[in-house]
Amino acid sequence: AVEQAVAETAPVAATPASLPLPNSVVARTIGRIGYPCGQVAAASAMGGGAFKVTCTSGHSYPAAPVRGRYRFRRM
Repeated sequence: AVEQAVAETAPVAATPASLPLPNSVVARTIGRIGYPCGQVAAASAMGGGAFKVTCTSGHSYPAAPVRGRYRFRRM
């Protein structure tokens, strides 16, 4: 009973989600669809499987999963 109580009160370390694609692929994809990107400066989780991708060009794009692929749009 004591072990179960300790296991329930121990904080669970949340691991940050990362975009499952390499930054070079993301930058190339954004460039191919006609948006300026350069290189990916940062990618952070937005929730629901979506990510916010910030490029060195200063633009940011949400990457949302649609039917197993990521869809990029301007913010």
